[in-house]
Amino acid sequence: MNLEKSNSRELAQLIIDKGVPANDASTQLLPYRLSDLSLRKSDLEEILDDLTSKVTKSRDKAVVNQHRSNIKHLLLGILAAAFDFKNVAISTRTEHHHGDQLLGKLGFDRRRLQRILPVLIKEDWIRSTLHGYRSTGPAPSKSSQYFAGEKLLNHFSDCLYEVENDMLLPCYHKFNEFPLGEAPALALYEENEALLLRYNLFMAEHSWAKKGPTTRAFSKSVERAGRLHNAFQNIVNRRVPIRKNTLLDGSAMAEPDFSCNHLRMASKLVGEDLSADPYSDLVRAVGGDASINRNLTKKFITVCIGATSLKQKGGLMLECSREKNTTPIPIKTFQAMLEATEKLFPWVNKEKIFFNDAGVRMQKLEGEIGLRMFKWALNEEVPMLSVHDSFAVKEKDEGRTKERMNEEWIKVVNKEKE
Repeated sequence: MNLEKSNSRELAQLIIDKGVPANDASTQLLPYRLSDLSLRKSDLEEILDDLTSKVTKSRDKAVVNQHRSNIKHLLLGILAAAFDFKNVAISTRTEHHHGDQLLGKLGFDRRRLQRILPVLIKEDWIRSTLHGYRSTGPAPSKSSQYFAGEKLLNHFSDCLYEVENDMLLPCYHKFNEFPLGEAPALALYEENEALLLRYNLFMAEHSWAKKGPTTRAFSKSVERAGRLHNAFQNIVNRRVPIRKNTLLDGSAMAEPDFSCNHLRMASKLVGEDLSADPYSDLVRAVGGDASINRNLTKKFITVCIGATSLKQKGGLMLECSREKNTTPIPIKTFQAMLEATEKLFPWVNKEKIFFNDAGVRMQKLEGEIGLRMFKWALNEEVPMLSVHDSFAVKEKDEGRTKERMNEEWIKVVNKEKE
C-alpha cells in the first residue's frame, strides 16, 4: 500500500469516528470522476453493476446507463463532500430536475432518484441525515440531506487523491455579479492570468488531496475581493483535522499562515500596531463571559470587518455562532464584544474598519500576496497550495516559505498605503 492510500484510509476513519455533520453543514451535489489509476475504476464498475441491478430491472440499455450514471454521481459526490465534512442536499422536487437546474444538468430526474436513494441507504453506502420538508412559515424549506456511510468511506477513501479536475482552464479569473455580466478588459488582469496558467501547469505535475485548479475571483468590480480559490482549501480542518494531515507528493505538509491577518492588515493601513494575539486580548477585555473564547472573537472580528452595514447584526450573530453549530449568540454578548473592541482598538471605529465592506479590500491584498508567492514558488520550484491566508507546502519547505510570506506581506501592504 502506497503512502497516499494509507493516509486516505486513516483520514476516512477520522470522519467515521466523528459521526455526521450538523444539519446546516451541507453542499449541493457536484460532479466528480474517478481517475483511471490502478484498479479503482474497475472496482467501481463492479459496484455499479451490483447497485444498478438492484435499482432497475429494465433491459433497455439507455435506461440502465441513466441509472448507472446517477448512482456514480451520487457515490462520488457524497464521498467528496464527506472530506469537507458536509452533507449533500438533494431535492426530489420536480422543478429541481429540469434541464436548466443542476440536477437536471447532471442527468437526474425525480423518479429515478427516488428509486436509487433508498437502495444506496439500504446497502449502507450512504446515510440519510435529514428528511426534507416544505416550510409553511418564515423559515426556509429544506432539501433532504445525505452523508457518506462507513462502507463508502472505507471502500473509496482513496478518491481523496484520485478525484481530479482539469488543471487547464479557458480562464483562471472569475468575475461575479459584474455590471451587465461583463468581464473587465483583459489588459487589467492579463499578466496575472498568465501567472495562474503557469502556476496551474506546474502544479499539474504534483499530487495532493482533491487536486484541482486554483482560480481568482472578484465580486462586482476588480476592487472587490480577489482571493485565490481551490478545492483543497475546502477540505474540513477544524471539525475534523483532515486537510492538515493530507500529503503533498507523498510528503507531510505544513501550513504557515498570517496571524490575525485581516485585522493586522487593517491596522497597518491606518498606521496602528497590534500585539501578537489580539483575539486573546479581546477575550480578556470583555471579561466575565465564559462563552467568549478566542475562536469566537476571531470569528466576530472577521465577520464585522467583512460586513457592509451594522444592519446585518442579526446575521453576524448567526455567523459568529456557527463555529459551534449553535443558535445565534445573544445580543448582549455581541454588544459586549463590540464595545470591548472599540475600547481596545479605538481606530477600528475611527477609521470605519467594521461594517464598511473593508473585508473585500483585505481579500484583494491576500490575493496579491498569493500571486507573489506563486511567482516565488515557480522560481524556486516549490509545490504550494493557497489556503485562505496560509500556504500549504511540504514540511521541509515551511521555514523558507514563512520567511518569504512575511516579505511579500510587507511589500503588498506598504504598496497599498502609498
